[in-house]
Amino acid sequence: MTNTGWRLKYRRVYRPPEETSIYALIEPDTGEIRYVGKADNLHKRLLVHVSWTRGANDSFPKTMWIRSLLARNQRPEMIELERVPFAKARERECYWIARKVYEGCDLVNHPREISAALAHAAQEDAS
Repeated sequence: MTNTGWRLKYRRVYRPPEETSIYALIEPDTGEIRYVGKADNLHKRLLVHVSWTRGANDSFPKTMWIRSLLARNQRPEMIELERVPFAKARERECYWIARKVYEGCDLVNHPREISAALAHAAQEDAS
């Protein structure tokens, strides 16, 4: 059989991990939680936050906050809030965002994320 110029292409199939982490980024000087997110690899995610900020051309609160830290030769600290099944990650991220807002944390998550988390929490409280 001769090769007619076509090739078989293989695609990697994404398989989500069984678990993922809900984490917080913290102001190094005050210990205040400033951002809540989810990640499969915490170390890699922190590096992405910092490297993205260096090249970002936006004025989102998170970008501005991390930029201000970098200007002072600091980086955000990261803690794992909880480890959750992957299928529950979005729900648990919303829970933690809402919880930290209710506790008075000045989060720099995107305003849409905060609104969605608060709406989700209100819906959970109603049921």
